[in-house]
Amino acid sequence: MTTWHSLYLSSEQSDRIIEALHSYFETHQYIIYNPFGALPGMSYPRTIKAFLAPPQGNWSRLVMDGDTDVSQIDSLAQSLSHIADCLSVRLEGNVSLIHAYHEGDLMDLADWAKSHLADTESDLSAILNAESLDLPALNEGQIGDIPIEALPDELQAMAHQVNAKEANKLFEKLSNRLLKAVGRQQARSLISNDNQWDSQGGQTIRAVMDCLTMPENWRTPDFPTLRTAYAVKIRRTEMIYSIFPGDEEALKAVPDALDYQPIYGGKIEEPLP
Repeated sequence: MTTWHSLYLSSEQSDRIIEALHSYFETHQYIIYNPFGALPGMSYPRTIKAFLAPPQGNWSRLVMDGDTDVSQIDSLAQSLSHIADCLSVRLEGNVSLIHAYHEGDLMDLADWAKSHLADTESDLSAILNAESLDLPALNEGQIGDIPIEALPDELQAMAHQVNAKEANKLFEKLSNRLLKAVGRQQARSLISNDNQWDSQGGQTIRAVMDCLTMPENWRTPDFPTLRTAYAVKIRRTEMIYSIFPGDEEALKAVPDALDYQPIYGGKIEEPLP
């Protein structure tokens, strides 16, 4: 199951945020690394992967890898809240989680939001306590792909030896067989629909974010799409024009991928005594 997770900081000072991220990594013994180089780097058992988006409307967004344990991300959010208010928002299937931090403390969301409401008349407590919400359906469908950069390092090395054109042909054949076997709509449901933004959890997040002074595109891009688009852009700057399944779709979704700054940290666990 794909998990969507983002952090929102009430600051437009990208340099200060990056400095705070690096400080957190150093304090918690994470090693900063670059997974987008020509050769895969070291494999770490624990990682924090994020992209810092260009600031918008007094907010900076960290697009997080949802595969990261929520406790790791919330620990980071708590630390970052010393430089700016921080909202940690997660959607795992149809389950939502929203944590608000101020100066290192976890706060009641309704109290935290008072400083960030788009309309002072908004009643966030009513949204959080509602048994059901009736927001317009998003009706989104997205066929996800696994980019090379998402594979374990040893598989990345193997993947770079694969003929990209032949790999694309094989992928298309398999996709067509799947579509013919179960029907296009059912296939889309099998492949996608991980993050259910029209579920109660998804609607709760949408309703909360609509009440705050967040930019309209607070939800996009997601981490897998951004990671793929960024990797393709980097490959092309290095004159590598191999195309893999999902590359073109990701580029169309995030044409400004290089405006995002990747921040990856890996941690080597201490062996048990």
